[in-house]
Amino acid sequence: MKKVNLWLGILVMTLIFGMMVVGCGDGSTDDNSGPKSATYSSYDKSGNGYKLLVTKNPKKAAYNPQSGDGYVLTITDPSGKILGTSTGTVKDINGVTLTLKNENGEFKITITGNTITSVPETITMDGGGMFRPSPGALSPNKPAGNDTDDDDDDDITYTAKANDNTDTTAINFVFSEAVSGLTASNIAVANGTGSVTKGTLTGSGKNWSLGITVTAAGNVSVKITKNGIESGTKTVAVAKMDDIITYAIESNSGTNTTGINFMFNAAVSGLTANDITITNGTGSATKGTLTGSGKLWQLKVTVTTAGNISVKIAKSGIESGTKTLKVFTGLGGGSGDSSFNVGSYNEWKAACSTIAYADSNQSYTINVTGDFDVPGSPYTSTFGKVTGITVTITGNHTITVSDIGSLIVTNSGQTVNLKDVRLEGHSANKHCLVRVGGTFNMESGSISNNTSIQGGAVIVANSATFNMKGGSITGNTAEYGGGVDLFNSATFTMTGGTISGNTATKVGGGVYVGSSATFDLKDLNMVKSNTAQEKSSQANEICVAETGTLKINGSVAPNSLYDGTNYHKYK
Repeated sequence: MKKVNLWLGILVMTLIFGMMVVGCGDGSTDDNSGPKSATYSSYDKSGNGYKLLVTKNPKKAAYNPQSGDGYVLTITDPSGKILGTSTGTVKDINGVTLTLKNENGEFKITITGNTITSVPETITMDGGGMFRPSPGALSPNKPAGNDTDDDDDDDITYTAKANDNTDTTAINFVFSEAVSGLTASNIAVANGTGSVTKGTLTGSGKNWSLGITVTAAGNVSVKITKNGIESGTKTVAVAKMDDIITYAIESNSGTNTTGINFMFNAAVSGLTANDITITNGTGSATKGTLTGSGKLWQLKVTVTTAGNISVKIAKSGIESGTKTLKVFTGLGGGSGDSSFNVGSYNEWKAACSTIAYADSNQSYTINVTGDFDVPGSPYTSTFGKVTGITVTITGNHTITVSDIGSLIVTNSGQTVNLKDVRLEGHSANKHCLVRVGGTFNMESGSISNNTSIQGGAVIVANSATFNMKGGSITGNTAEYGGGVDLFNSATFTMTGGTISGNTATKVGGGVYVGSSATFDLKDLNMVKSNTAQEKSSQANEICVAETGTLKINGSVAPNSLYDGTNYHKYK
């Protein structure tokens, strides 16, 4: 940085008449009718001079066309470019202060008698030994703030950006120089792929903010129509929270993280590993490849230190916040894991995700070591799309659905065994607790206290299989099949356990056997004390559709069984 000491005093003072003041003179020799100027100079180390022009009665001074008596003070660099100017005219050059700015601060040049002084006494120049233009100062022969020609070279420039790319409420403007008198009416906003309505404008100097209401996320165009400010159109991406895709992340293993699972609330396309940033914290990891589609993606990682890392996605339309994830190193994890100890929702998620992204044709055990809540999922498989797997869920503890959805959902080619675990629902749920698309074996435990539209506890559909060998299904409610609902060629074989205390608001208090489905139970007493509320064909215990089949110990139930009260078959 260079410094200039402005206590050098007056080096030269020259009065120049007529044409010598920036080409504005008319040749007149009348002291009161033509502009007069005096030049004060101070010098930096390189010898480049800075000139202060003091103009009397500047009737033809193009850079500030004032009329009447008074002085206009202007400081220029050696080439004649204006670096600062006083506001309007002043009556007496004694005690007049001219404000300049550069990146190091604001500096005031004061004229006292025949001396140029400053506050502070020395001024730090920028690296090139030049002051930057003060607010409103333009090039020579242009009036500050009144740029009316088509040359934008000296116009104030600016950037325009959304204040938040998740939920935009304002467009922020940053100008290259301070701006005054800007109003919301100076800013035109044109809708594009996005749309907004304008609000109020606030700010001062270089920083201004236009409040907006986003009605649709996307791009809008902004243009400022004010003299002295660049006139081009700029594109701004705006966001609306309702239109932003949100997501959750999790480690694919609770013992040895090899991937980060991303679960979006809506399908995502075009996501790449470059869109995802990992920042090391107490833990450290390096990125690998990204796989997945729709709502489920996985980023492969190599963890070097167990602990917390930060993850952020930088892609338009996806929430922009940073998320913290704990990653693990150690033995186990990946497709080789066969047993998981699960005592919390996060551990449950980690175990299910590990299985979902592991190899096919594997067997796993989830040991439930504590009671915990799970939000539930209406239709998405608990274990992803992997096939040929067998998962045994065991432990004398309770898993409760806390939101709307099922606790266990299986796809074709997936087998789940339930032992001792208690699955609990709630009255505001609209989904069964177990949705079987593969095979579900209930050996012990319970499924209870849930409300669904169909199948209060269990739905078995699309050629899936439910084998009940023990345990209980009780206290559930649905329109059809208060306990269990079967349809589309599903098979339910019951050799043990009980289905009791369930309610159908229509038919089939215990079990509803729907189209092409088969229910084979060892003993009718296994399904008892259930209630159906449709009196015409209520079937408190079991209701069978016209194409459904009820078997007792392997033999088709006789027609005499159907009394219309406890058992009913449509014909």
